Amino acid sequence: MLGLFIGGFVYFVLHRLTKKGTFIFITAGVVFTFLSLMGPINMTDLPDGNSAPEGFALLTIPMHLIAGLAAIIITPKWVNRK
Repeated sequence: MLGLFIGGFVYFVLHRLTKKGTFIFITAGVVFTFLSLMGPINMTDLPDGNSAPEGFALLTIPMHLIAGLAAIIITPKWVNRK
């Protein structure tokens, strides 16, 4: 949730300061969404020290994609609504 609030603020600032704020935000959002996938893909151990269960990446990758795409799509529409 915190990341989405920060992303919304960043979009607001980019939109006010540059003419291509929406393009920059969407491009950065896509890059950060794909970078966030590296964690689940490369994870062998959970933070508590146990090994990651089989199929852990298949469970977490859709969550990263949904959150990233929601931020990329919804934030510009929400801020630019009239």
